[in-house]
Amino acid sequence: LWNTMPKENFLQYPINWNFSEELDLIPEQEVEYNFYGFMTPKMLTGAQIDSHHNQNLQRIQIWQNLLNVGSYEQNNPLLYQRLIQENDNEFSELIKLDITRTFPTHKLLRTKEGQQKLYNILKAFSCYDKNVGYCQGMCFVVGVLLISEMTEEKAFWTLVALMNKHIKSYYVEGMDGLTRDSLVLFDSMKTECPKLWQFFSERSINVLLFTSKWFLSLFTDIADWNLVMAIWDIIVLEEGGDGILKVSLAILKAVEPMLLKAEDNGEVISYLINLPEGSVSLDTFRSLL
Repeated sequence: LWNTMPKENFLQYPINWNFSEELDLIPEQEVEYNFYGFMTPKMLTGAQIDSHHNQNLQRIQIWQNLLNVGSYEQNNPLLYQRLIQENDNEFSELIKLDITRTFPTHKLLRTKEGQQKLYNILKAFSCYDKNVGYCQGMCFVVGVLLISEMTEEKAFWTLVALMNKHIKSYYVEGMDGLTRDSLVLFDSMKTECPKLWQFFSERSINVLLFTSKWFLSLFTDIADWNLVMAIWDIIVLEEGGDGILKVSLAILKAVEPMLLKAEDNGEVISYLINLPEGSVSLDTFRSLL
């Protein structure tokens, strides 16, 4: 499947996605859910939804193949069912608090059923890997897996595989991986975007102030879901933090002109933490990789 699908064309049509509470004010009859399940003013045809639905299923199958999710399931039959039966632990209350704030405009995750699935996966993982437990940001990672129409158990094992291959060191106590990769990003800026590196250096801007949000949530708060999917393609494809570094540099290059106009550090950090819709187009992102 991977060899027959162009890697550069996972998703060709732009989809705007945001968490604005303004959508809750739109009358129900004027709202629909796009093919990723997010609330949006009515504009999509059934054919568009079906086309992108099928394309998304292909993408998810590729992710699972690359992460070798099937081997986890085969080697651990019934383990997930046992994990979700375990008693609540020290992370349970924090998880319950976070799940209500995870993609609140999504048709599944707005429901009790969807929030229960999200809770089950996160609590099960906190029991499965006690070195990680639960950390804020993981709810959005799992949210993407559920939004992608994985079954609850498949999403759990995909999370395990993703953690083991890429990002576990971001969430363990001390967050050594997060600090390491943030420093690597800053050092890489010196050659990849030297003007911006100089700008950050002169102002003593600490990249951890925005990379902590980017890395822990795997860029899931970007307003363009089309771009989020392209970013995840790279994260899954690349080894370790290489994909995250590549993605981060591309975003910084795309928004560099705006950042260099900022009058103070707070404006820079705020812009990067809450990237405005349209600030990084998919075409621009791909051209800067």
